[in-house]
Amino acid sequence: MSISRTKDVDYLNMLGEELAKKYNNLTYLHADFKKNNGQDIGVDLFKKIGIYRQCFCGCEFSKKY
Repeated sequence: MSISRTKDVDYLNMLGEELAKKYNNLTYLHADFKKNNGQDIGVDLFKKIGIYRQCFCGCEFSKKY
């Protein structure tokens, strides 16, 4: 999720840490794939290899946009 420009990576990392504490067998790896144009690179790669990407996450809230 941290590849999207619209997601708060600090919040996502905080949630990941909390879940790792709650579930002993879970290891959370911090990541921020937005760095160095990560989202653009991902979009270009998906186009190049022909993988479909939808414009929204699919949840009921994103359907409004």
